[in-house]
Formats: sequence, C-alpha cells, structure tokens
Amino acid sequence: MKAKVHITLKTGVLDPQGRAIQHALASLGFAGVDDVRQGKYIELDLAETDTAKARETVDAMCKKLLANTVIENYSVEIANQSIDEGTPQRHGDTEDFGSSRVLGFPAPLCLCGQSSFSRSA
Repeated sequence: MKAKVHITLKTGVLDPQGRAIQHALASLGFAGVDDVRQGKYIELDLAETDTAKARETVDAMCKKLLANTVIENYSVEIANQSIDEGTPQRHGDTEDFGSSRVLGFPAPLCLCGQSSFSRSA
C-alpha cells in the first residue's frame, strides 16, 4: 500500500523559504505571484493491506516524527498501489503517474549567504 503525505506550514507561520521563492520568481520576471508556501512531500510504501489501519499508522508517524504539528499541517492519501508496482517510467525531467504528470526540479545548490549551523539537542 502506498501513502502520500503533504506537509505545509500552518497559516500565519512565517515561511522564509516560500518568501525567498516568491522573490526569486519576481526577479525572474514571473509577476503576479502574491504568496508562496513551501512544504514537504513524503511517499511511504507500507506492508499493511487494510486502508484504515494504514491511515492510522501514517497518522501516528506524522504526529510523532514526520510533521511538527505545532507549526505544520499535514494531509495523508492512501492508495492500494505500492511504490514498486507503480514505479513511474522516467521521461527526461518528468515522471508519468498515469493521468497526472510531475515535473522534477533539482534542489538549489546556492546557500545564498547562509552560514552553516549546528542543531543542539
């Protein structure tokens, strides 16, 4: 079974990455973008065969690890197709997921003046 998790910052929580994307789009000539909210997408391939149990398990994963529920919202989609069975064929920089298409973008390599930091426990 396949689970898809979308995680975004809650409304009202400052999104500096979204703001940076918005400014970059404007500087590239893409006018009219009023706001950008950036988030995470996670795919899980689960051994569970019961949809309700799978949703319950993924919900627990989100609450305990995947999402910071103080500042983030998440949504879960459960599909009966496993990741292995539904491995998309690659077509250049896009992947074919049946009726929908997903365009893949490389992660930015620029740290844009950010200094390195360490996270203390």
